[in-house]
Amino acid sequence: SNVGQQEHVVPTYSQNTMFPRMFSADDPTKISGYKSWSGYDSKDGADTEIGSDDMRLPTFGENLTYFARYQVNWMYWRYFLWNFSGRQND
Repeated sequence: SNVGQQEHVVPTYSQNTMFPRMFSADDPTKISGYKSWSGYDSKDGADTEIGSDDMRLPTFGENLTYFARYQVNWMYWRYFLWNFSGRQND
C-alpha cells in the first residue's frame, strides 16, 4: 500500500512547475542553451513567479517550446536517424 508515502516529502527543486524541462543552478552554458532553445526572455513581461536567481520562472509555453524544439526536433530525430536511417550494410 502507498498510503502516506508522500507525507513530509521535501522536493529537490523547490520551484517545480507543471511539465518542467529547464533547470541549472550554476552552469552558464546550460542556462544559455535553455534560453536560446525555449525563446526565454526575462524582459518580455510574462507574469510568472520570480526564481531564486531573481529572474522570472519559464512559462509553461516556454517549457513546451523547449521540449518541441530541442528534445523532439533536435535530440529525438538525431537518435532516430542515427539508429535507422544512418546504418549501412543492413
